[in-house]
Amino acid sequence: MLNRHDPQVKMVFRGAIFTLCFAAVAGQSIEPGQCPDVEVMTNFDMKKYYGRWYQYSTYVNIYEQGRCAFSDYSDNKNVTMGVHESSINIHTGAWQFATGYAWSAGDFKVAKLFVTFPDFGGAVRDYWILGTDYESYAVVWSCRSDGTNSRQYAWIITRDRAPSDLVLAKAMLVVHENGLKRDFVVNDQANCPKKEVTYMYHTSPSVILTMALKHLLACLALAAVANAQFYGHGDCPDVEVEHDFDWSKYAGIWYQYSYISPLEKGKCDTHEYIDNGNGTYTLKEFTIE
Repeated sequence: MLNRHDPQVKMVFRGAIFTLCFAAVAGQSIEPGQCPDVEVMTNFDMKKYYGRWYQYSTYVNIYEQGRCAFSDYSDNKNVTMGVHESSINIHTGAWQFATGYAWSAGDFKVAKLFVTFPDFGGAVRDYWILGTDYESYAVVWSCRSDGTNSRQYAWIITRDRAPSDLVLAKAMLVVHENGLKRDFVVNDQANCPKKEVTYMYHTSPSVILTMALKHLLACLALAAVANAQFYGHGDCPDVEVEHDFDWSKYAGIWYQYSYISPLEKGKCDTHEYIDNGNGTYTLKEFTIE
């Protein structure tokens, strides 16, 4: 719940919560215990990895809101690799983007990389490449543990939108050899635009994300689930939502009073909703880490 009557506190910008509505947020599998041991490539050639990769499949994830998803990797000329994510929002039909970079803490030949998207809060996540032939497939994996459960993220990416059965078999062999779950969901790559959108990225300190008002509430619900998760059995229960919702009254600052999540590490969490005057709203989230 959010309490907008608490006194305002000094905060630092963490990033827009709408990243959870973006397809770059990977599929996840939640398992008990620590992250498993996996084998990464030890002779990784980053230059061969550059170029476009299409997202073929990921682990099951309710936050996957994009189709025709692909990523472009490039040389930043500063010991980092540029990462540009694109997909079409399944609700609005509009292209959505994220730009970031990846790097290695040691030798790039050992494919244990880190990736971050500064305009989306700047969280740093593992980006481990378990296997690739550079020409047709790659298997990427990441894992986070809170001491009790581990959250595994996995992608199968391919150079072609519609890879052959042989290419997919090679990718799944990497998954099998590492003892990972095979519960992948295929990204919709059908009827994608032949002429893909041209990138328009910027490097402002904070990015303001907006979307059509009729889709905003759905993304807020997804974001709330991500920050305060509770896993139950069976289908989702029926709940009642506001039918005469007044966004003009909702705009302003709200303070996070409580939540359900073992991964919430911040304090003084605050959400600010700003009316852009054009049928869209801006959401900013603040916290003290």
